[in-house]
Amino acid sequence: GSPVKRVADNEKETVLVQRRCLRAARNIEMGELFTREMVEVLRPATTDAIKPVDIEKVIGTKAAVSIAAGEDLRWTMLVGSTR
Repeated sequence: GSPVKRVADNEKETVLVQRRCLRAARNIEMGELFTREMVEVLRPATTDAIKPVDIEKVIGTKAAVSIAAGEDLRWTMLVGSTR
């Protein structure tokens, strides 16, 4: 095989289903400070969702909007991120 690794055309749909993202573990009100208990790592990952590797960048930020339990977290929902 090739040393260059990429997602093949026939794998593009399954990549979203298999990857994980950060999601709200409970309802989060606008202005709340994120703690680890408020964040879950779950499938599927949407294309603009925050990746699990960035969880430490989320902790300590504030919610810019109200977020429903289970909703994927996006950088636009956070205030004070060090992204």
